[in-house]
Amino acid sequence: MSRKRIYFLTAALICVAVYYSFFEFGPTDNNRKKNDLKRMFHFKEADVEEIKIVRFKDAIVLKKEGKEWKIIEPLQSQADAPDVNRYIKTFAQIVEIMVVDENAADLSLFGLDNPLLEVSLKLKGGSVTLNIQIGNDNPSNTCCYAKKKDSNKILLIGKLYKTDLNKNINCFRK
Repeated sequence: MSRKRIYFLTAALICVAVYYSFFEFGPTDNNRKKNDLKRMFHFKEADVEEIKIVRFKDAIVLKKEGKEWKIIEPLQSQADAPDVNRYIKTFAQIVEIMVVDENAADLSLFGLDNPLLEVSLKLKGGSVTLNIQIGNDNPSNTCCYAKKKDSNKILLIGKLYKTDLNKNINCFRK
């Protein structure tokens, strides 16, 4: 094989690699924007003042007082701030995988007539409350059905969010 041919093939290989990496992975900012568009909620984590978790009709309420988090319901106690902040971060990262039904008439098909889990975050000022209701797993058992409280739009979210948000009171105690 001649040197010219080796140089030509090497240059062609480099061009293909650059083309592939650019169009497959794209610019990082572009990927970040795509993920932000699919997020269910857009808020600053530091703006959360209260969290309400309803599991099996039992409620857990956490409230921020100054820089400390406190458990208000079902008992009054100090909460572990790193655990609460991790919980808020998980809530902030919920990404919709797909829209299942734009306006569901029968929520019981998705386990959302009586949701297994409902999480509400109250932001600074108390005028904005973010709420998600989580129902049954999908048939392939990889995702679960969810919706915002004020909407009948059924979404699929990753099952890991259901697991990570379904916490009991012991997960927050100091």
